Amino acid sequence: MKRKVGFLAFVFMFLLFIEFNVSVKCDNPELEIADFYPCDSLGNFRLHFERNSKIYFNLTIRNLTSDPKNATVQVVVYDDCDVPICKKLFNTIIPSNSSEYYMIIFTIPPYAYVGYGKAYATLFEVFPSIPIGQEGTNFYLKVECTGSTKVTVRYQCGCPVEEAYVRVDNYILTGVTDTDGKVDLGYRVLEPETNHTAYASKDDLSGYALFTTDSYGGACATVTLDGYCSQPPTISIVSPENRTYGRDVPLIFTIDKNGSWIGYSLDGMLNVTISGNTTLSNLDYGNHSVVVYADHYGNIGQSENVSFTVTVPVGGIYIPVNKFKLLAPYIGLTTLLAVAVVTVVYVKKRKRNTEINS
Repeated sequence: MKRKVGFLAFVFMFLLFIEFNVSVKCDNPELEIADFYPCDSLGNFRLHFERNSKIYFNLTIRNLTSDPKNATVQVVVYDDCDVPICKKLFNTIIPSNSSEYYMIIFTIPPYAYVGYGKAYATLFEVFPSIPIGQEGTNFYLKVECTGSTKVTVRYQCGCPVEEAYVRVDNYILTGVTDTDGKVDLGYRVLEPETNHTAYASKDDLSGYALFTTDSYGGACATVTLDGYCSQPPTISIVSPENRTYGRDVPLIFTIDKNGSWIGYSLDGMLNVTISGNTTLSNLDYGNHSVVVYADHYGNIGQSENVSFTVTVPVGGIYIPVNKFKLLAPYIGLTTLLAVAVVTVVYVKKRKRNTEINS
């Protein structure tokens, strides 16, 4: 019983908390990060944190020389899905032959994915040249891309940034991202195992990512912009139109953004999930309406409510499907009477013809 309770407690904790692993990188040989760990407000080591709560990091930087040194520090925190949720960039001066202690404070946002997170502290000797006020979020991503240089640009919420301008270093490579926020900048253009900076901008937002090419000269870097998807997708229904149709009606529509979910509602009923254009089959005769919905990273858009009519074919008989069983006995009786009438008429007509011939 105790084992079950302990296991359930572990699962419960995993579903509610984020456990952080930390990593440090120092590009300045005269300075070092002596300590970096998550803690509470008193500096005591702490591993698990909830969403919407404060998270503290104890950071200690040591100057190894006899002269005061300028230090540029960047701390970035990622959630379980590698989405950057917190970041801080600052400059400081470390006195000679001494250590400076810093308490870095963040608030974990409500959209953070629980599970295992990561925190990175990077100490730069010369900070990369970027536009004033534009802080980076990713650094030194080394992924085997077999020679191809690919850059992905996303907003902080994880939404891809379409038509973002991307460049590497001093315009060695340039490109524009596609609808998935990705751009392939070429094959075997950069030197193997060398450091580079990818810059990205969209409207008034910009960011950068430091990356290292693999042994083939390629890398897959991700640049995150400090923004969120705020505009829902725009949906236009091409078919049906406000006119009459048969019982099978094509549902054709266009969406200006890739949707993580697409569905429609017919006559105000529950949504039906679809992957794209489809057919509304075997509809009842009469008036109908349809609305198409699409979810783009939490922003749900909807089309106009389109009304249309399903009509009775020329010469046909309108019998609602759901009332057919109720009418069936009467239809059978009517058919029997019709056959009887036809038979009587036929017999009388034949008898008359026989009398005339006689």
